[in-house]
Amino acid sequence: MADPLQDVEWSAELRVGVKDISRLMREGLHWSTDSIWKEPGYVDSSLENETDHVKKSWALPGHYYLLDLGGDAFWVGKLVVFARQLKVLSHFRVETLTSDMVHGVYAARSDARNQICYSYEVDGKVRLNALYDDMPLTGWWPWPKRQSAKQTGEDAEEETEEEGEEEGGKTAVEVPEFDTDDDTDDDTDDDTDDDTNDDTNDDQLGVRR
Repeated sequence: MADPLQDVEWSAELRVGVKDISRLMREGLHWSTDSIWKEPGYVDSSLENETDHVKKSWALPGHYYLLDLGGDAFWVGKLVVFARQLKVLSHFRVETLTSDMVHGVYAARSDARNQICYSYEVDGKVRLNALYDDMPLTGWWPWPKRQSAKQTGEDAEEETEEEGEEEGGKTAVEVPEFDTDDDTDDDTDDDTDDDTNDDTNDDQLGVRR
């Protein structure tokens, strides 16, 4: 089976350790190039500490560290950029990343890996916010987003048309299934700052190009 990422030059993951995931949702995940702590950055010569899934597609990771610049800082992050060639990493610039490039986000409690707080895939039919349902989120959270009045009106018209086509005006809702095996942690991440507490939450955000 062909690698779906074979034509992708790089893929990036932002791994965030946060003291209060509910606060991060309410206030939004906001960061920019000013958040980058440049001095500790490096390129690793191997993928030894990455998952088999990552090793299958990539060869080298570049590491950038992010700090919450708010007055009451409550999160730290590591941006890991994967590529197959060193020259791709050498030309990569953090400022090329934009929030509309996010293709997936996953958040879980670090003290209970099977407690999923948030799950989003850009092509997925099922999206989950276990804390705030459909409350609009800001910053780098990709979903849900606040819609303009025009968008809301157009969506309502489309939903009305679709319901008319369904028998009884009802549509099926898919229920997400999550692997709660304690030995499986591919969807979460331990690469957060040592200063984060045991009761922190892991939030993983991915972009690729």
